[in-house]
Amino acid sequence: MNRMQREKEQHALEQLQQGHLEEAEVIYRTLIEEGAVSYTVFCNLATVCGMQGRTQEIIYWLRKAISINPNLPDAYNNLGNALKEQSDLQAAINAYRQALAINPNLPKVYSNLGIALKDQGDLPAAIDAYRQALSINPNLPNTYFNLGNALKKQYNFRAAIDAYRQALSINSNYPQAYNNLGIVLKSQGNLQAAIDAYRQALTINPNLPNTYNNLGIALLEQNDFQAAINAFRQAVAIKANYPEAYNNLGIALNEQGDLQAAIDAFRQAVAIKTNYPEAYNNLGIALNVQGDLQASVNIFRQALAINPNHAESYNNLGISLKDQGDVQAAIDAFWQALAINPDYPDAHCNLSQVQLLSGDYESGWKGYEWRFQVKDNPQPHAHPQVERWTGSNLAPGESLILVSEQGLGDTLQFMRYVLYL
Repeated sequence: MNRMQREKEQHALEQLQQGHLEEAEVIYRTLIEEGAVSYTVFCNLATVCGMQGRTQEIIYWLRKAISINPNLPDAYNNLGNALKEQSDLQAAINAYRQALAINPNLPKVYSNLGIALKDQGDLPAAIDAYRQALSINPNLPNTYFNLGNALKKQYNFRAAIDAYRQALSINSNYPQAYNNLGIVLKSQGNLQAAIDAYRQALTINPNLPNTYNNLGIALLEQNDFQAAINAFRQAVAIKANYPEAYNNLGIALNEQGDLQAAIDAFRQAVAIKTNYPEAYNNLGIALNVQGDLQASVNIFRQALAINPNHAESYNNLGISLKDQGDVQAAIDAFWQALAINPDYPDAHCNLSQVQLLSGDYESGWKGYEWRFQVKDNPQPHAHPQVERWTGSNLAPGESLILVSEQGLGDTLQFMRYVLYL
């Protein structure tokens, strides 16, 4: 490159630094046409292309630069970024590793390598890369955040919490880190700490619909229904097309007893996302409670048309069919649920009740034993520390302890059978 070409290159660099991309590109391309072969020209032209979103050209010019000078770690790092943007993860990983082979003390390259490895599904290697970056520079909040995300995916919640807290100790205005910290704290059952983390995220940035949705879910689990409703409504106020938040809003409204508003919310969810079996299932439950049995049957069948392996919808379909008096169809629906999930207590218990109604006492009483595994099912009124009787013959001198369960009416009705024991 002669003196005049070097002056042109310097002028192009000044244009680039001032944001005059078109002028800089014209000069760089003129230099290339003149045969001024320089890796800096190729690298800077790649930068111009990158600032204009022309990813394929970035890759082309960086490879040209590397062909002239193969000892350019920044060029390999930028090449990796462009390849990752094109979803060519393995090529990106190779480029990052080339950069680190030249200079193993580049934390940003280790961080980028970790992101690519995580996207490829290699979580252990990604975690190693993030930790390498942090061993070189421990003041990288984004790298701690990415490390926390990878650890969360490995269900290593304690280590993930530590990583998010490290990120926040470096950058206390990091709402995404507070949000993900809340998710992990909730997974550990620490609802109040999760709620505090979500609220901290929203104090920093009040325009995060996902965080409002996460906050609502945690408040719902605390049975703070009105606060949950408020959070879900904030989520959909920010993001109108948010079917998951509408579905959760419907659940909270239903828990509060506002059945029609719950139905409206579920309908909004399925209007936005027509292939949403969970929302259809919840809508069907609400319609059943409202007494619109045929509508609930139709909705459960819509859910099953979307996902024929949705055991909950078969179970709820069975309930609505039973309430309609279609006992055999209800039995068929419960069996369908159990074919999908053989250890589904609700379906076993519901099936047993229909079998008892239809006179199949042997199957019905056997299946009714599943009632103790149904969530929120009434429990026996006492728990004597003795072995449970399974119907076998008693040895001479053995006695039975009878314990009531459910309501007083059931107890009085069944006391007449005591003499037969």
